[in-house]
Amino acid sequence: MPLLTFALAAVCAQEEVPKNTIKMGIGGAQFVFQLGVETATLGARAVFLASKLGAGGERLVTTGTLKQTEGESFDYSEEPSDRLRIEFANETWSEFTIRRFDGNLNTDWQAFLSGDHELKFRIKTSTKTDLTISSRKKEGALKASASGEFLHEEVRYKTKMSFDGETRSEVGSDFTTQEEKRSLRGTLTAEGFSLSADQSLVSQMIYNSEEKKLVQNTIATLNDSWTVGESQFRLADAEIRRAFVNQKPSDFDYWKAKGTLRRDGVVYGRIKGKIDKAPIRIWLEVEGKKIELESWR
Repeated sequence: MPLLTFALAAVCAQEEVPKNTIKMGIGGAQFVFQLGVETATLGARAVFLASKLGAGGERLVTTGTLKQTEGESFDYSEEPSDRLRIEFANETWSEFTIRRFDGNLNTDWQAFLSGDHELKFRIKTSTKTDLTISSRKKEGALKASASGEFLHEEVRYKTKMSFDGETRSEVGSDFTTQEEKRSLRGTLTAEGFSLSADQSLVSQMIYNSEEKKLVQNTIATLNDSWTVGESQFRLADAEIRRAFVNQKPSDFDYWKAKGTLRRDGVVYGRIKGKIDKAPIRIWLEVEGKKIELESWR
């Protein structure tokens, strides 16, 4: 979901912070969210593989070493006894200290993560990541968090981000409906940069199997604030609505793109868009310059 995390004003003040920090300002919260998803996926895959290679799948194995040999093949050894280490063929490594791993252990890692589960671990990597990840899903409600430090393009970031989501589904003879609510809140900091994210998304999906028609609507709201150097920015009451049929923009009366960006309390930019027909374009306009945020065809 393209929940837009902006420090977009920094694009017009590039001398104040390193360029890499500007990039993280534009997409920082979503970067952390995706990092958490990828890390949880890697951890779950590693545990299931270690359990298969180390115990024939008969018991849970959360310690030892997985060493990549060729392609997707790994060898397993029992040491270390207090963490699960992955050694990749490119000489990078990741180490997981598993604190909780409860859920469906009878199939595979995909079923584990998609079903009810409780997962918590600390990951350290050769690329200077040191994060604690937690994920708890029960009866369609998901709570997840990521906290710690990571290095991205030679910039060290500290983060504390939490995600809450709830999904409700209904299946009929020829249709499936799904409603999902998500929120993403937290902080991301680096030298000369600090972001506080507050975002939410509501999505609805209806699939008619007889007509092979997929209808999707989303409403994203954003109330983010950040500092870049000495300047303070705030994106207030931003809202982006989207509508699709079979993954193509539709129902153009439903689309909306609005929001005001303030710099040190003064209006600095506005979210605008061409949303009356495809292709859709949504941008932030700052001092006559258009910074594209989204485009759909």
